[in-house]
Amino acid sequence: MLNPSMPLETGICSRWSAEPTLREIMLLALLSGLLFAATILQFQNCGSAVTNFGDSEAYVSVASAIHHWDFSGLQIKQFWGYPYAMAALSGITHFPEQTSLLVVSCASSFLSVLLAYQLWGGWIAGLFALLNFDWMQRSFLGGSEPLAAALIFGAFLALRKERYLTWSLLCLRP
Repeated sequence: MLNPSMPLETGICSRWSAEPTLREIMLLALLSGLLFAATILQFQNCGSAVTNFGDSEAYVSVASAIHHWDFSGLQIKQFWGYPYAMAALSGITHFPEQTSLLVVSCASSFLSVLLAYQLWGGWIAGLFALLNFDWMQRSFLGGSEPLAAALIFGAFLALRKERYLTWSLLCLRP
């Protein structure tokens, strides 16, 4: 709240110079995700947008192969951690693999923003969450980059806190 004895310009400037809180950053990331999803839904079907985006179809096929343990005819060229996470989520929740793809990428994106906040503060986390349209596509249409960023940022944080076992486990990539 602004101080009544302080000039309006001073109160506004001091508020904008204060670092954003974690709550503000997470709300910003959530709002940007909702706006992104609303924009996609305005122009096309969400299911087809996800299926036709990047490597999503290939990740879904690998996750389905892992989930059903049938690897016949599968061409694998992707980061395997993402399909494993999708298959695990699908197995636990009985979500379809495409829904698991979106849940894992969205959750990993928010986790990456949270870890960026813990590592570098509010301004950097806010820029990280919003600055790159490609990041938003990977976060809200499916992509392995949010999970990879979450693992990398988690490893940085573990190293900063001198938790070397956690750091080494987060650095492993299947």
